[in-house]
Amino acid sequence: EVVEACQLAGQLSSSSCAHALRRVAQCCSRDARLTGDALGRRTLARTHCKPLVQGVLAAIPGAQSPEGGPGPSESISPSPGEAKTLSVRDAAMTLRALASLDAMQAFPDATRDLTQHAASAIAHQQTSTGAPSWEVTDLLWAMARGRYFPCVASRLAVEAWLRGGGLADGGATALWALARLDMGSRDLSEALEQWAPFPARMRSGQLVTCLWSMSVLGEVGCKNFVLMWRELANRGLTRDDLSHIYWAQLQQVYVATALAHGTAQNYDDAQLRSHAAASWHAMSEGAAQVSSYQRQVEVTLANMGVSHRREIACGGLSIDVALLALGVAVEMDGPSHAFYNMPLPLGPTRMKHAHLQAMGWRVMSIPYEEWDSLGDNFAKCGYIEERLAELGLKVTPNCSIHG
Repeated sequence: EVVEACQLAGQLSSSSCAHALRRVAQCCSRDARLTGDALGRRTLARTHCKPLVQGVLAAIPGAQSPEGGPGPSESISPSPGEAKTLSVRDAAMTLRALASLDAMQAFPDATRDLTQHAASAIAHQQTSTGAPSWEVTDLLWAMARGRYFPCVASRLAVEAWLRGGGLADGGATALWALARLDMGSRDLSEALEQWAPFPARMRSGQLVTCLWSMSVLGEVGCKNFVLMWRELANRGLTRDDLSHIYWAQLQQVYVATALAHGTAQNYDDAQLRSHAAASWHAMSEGAAQVSSYQRQVEVTLANMGVSHRREIACGGLSIDVALLALGVAVEMDGPSHAFYNMPLPLGPTRMKHAHLQAMGWRVMSIPYEEWDSLGDNFAKCGYIEERLAELGLKVTPNCSIHG
């Protein structure tokens, strides 16, 4: 079905190409659930969907060809009879499909053009008829799922959407995306105060997602945070009522409330706290498999004579590598922790660093891209020495052991 849709791309309008891409993404998600081969299905789709992406871009004036097309700097001409401008709905739909397929990095120019086009169209509609809420939510979800750092136009469009009451329609999905994108702002704070959801009608997982999102965005204790927490605590949930990921998120909410207010007792519930802690410990133990890049960092620390411990628990958080004598928490921030188009951490990673600092740790984040670019052991020792110096610490490395 994927191959057939892509073969017909040249005969389809841009809108039809956008709908076909959505269908491709839906098929991949369905097959991944049935076969357990999510990576294989997405790889297949990325291999074949270039014609569909090019078909969508044909309706954006001045858009560049997708990678693998006629050329990186060659503009796409619309086909005969093609609409001159892509609708916001189709642009957001395409971005959501690309994000679902993990294809944003494979089509960076297309992602940029689609995002800017959608943001500009949303801003234009906001001044006339009001921004289309579902399209804004799709745009936010796509950027968050694809780890795409929002451009200025998209940030302005989202802020205008928030001022117009869009959060009432976007709900938990929009709030999750804003948290992942680390898009806290005064407009968001005011929107949260004006938002009037019905917590009793929300699923427990949605309540946890909202609480976690508000924690990431620094909105712990706002009106809706309190209302949703009370609703969740009154439900008498058992361990089986939520998946491990939701309990782990709730554990992070406990950490955030304790650090924000000095105590979590105002939001405490013995049963919820017990379930959250147990799930967090189970997930921490399950994720104890150490990456090769973390092992390399540990070997380098050993070569430098720096004492360290792996995977220690501290105040409801797990530290990748702790330099206890120096009070340094070393965090291995792989690609999933940062935006792919900007060397900045995602909201959840930034929150964890802030929480560790609030607990008295000096945080040393080692991005995978930086570490991978280093050469021999001497370069790696020098890198860690420089990073520790940035924290005001000086060590005298001995890198000749395994140099």
